[in-house]
Amino acid sequence: APESSLYLNEMYMIKGVLYVNTKERGLCYLDEEKSELVTILPSPDEVKSYTGILPNSADRLLIREVVNITEEVPEDYKPQNGQNSYSNDGEHYYIITGSDIAVKEYDFESKTWNVLYTAHKESENADDDCPYIFGELFAWKEKPENSRKYDVCTENYRVSTGLTGCEIIYADDKKLVVKLGSASTTSDTKIVHVYDLENSMHYVIDYDGL
Repeated sequence: APESSLYLNEMYMIKGVLYVNTKERGLCYLDEEKSELVTILPSPDEVKSYTGILPNSADRLLIREVVNITEEVPEDYKPQNGQNSYSNDGEHYYIITGSDIAVKEYDFESKTWNVLYTAHKESENADDDCPYIFGELFAWKEKPENSRKYDVCTENYRVSTGLTGCEIIYADDKKLVVKLGSASTTSDTKIVHVYDLENSMHYVIDYDGL
């Protein structure tokens, strides 16, 4: 109905249930029997925080919550080093000096949110080290001490890739897939490495020209 329309940021289906992340009512699921949306996470402050669904193929309801740390500045303040200034009322102005990040999972039985990982960003544009889910498992990269080559760590295992640069594509209990190089540098390539954990095999796929 027009009087109850919502701005939909995201839609996601898990185990046959539709979840929608809305501007007005936060994160909700569709109760098909009652034909209504049920809020399970209220809508955050749009400037100070942001909540997004983390898509995955493991039927897990995961969100990434970012809470910005702000500092009030004069109206004529000139942002530096990529900063952005904003105002909600035209009288008070702020910049984002950092943020706290949390990854949470919804427990369908207890109907509660559990915090899985947390991280802190020192500035608005800095990278955070909060693990991200790639397919079915959370995964992140680490360089062992005195090594130039990356290990990829997940919730369940660690793989020594033998690569000095890689981007994680997918991880589950049977395989790990990474792309050689880095999209943030000129070393980006069209070569994929697949680590078959069931058969202890390592495949290299060059998809240049495909």
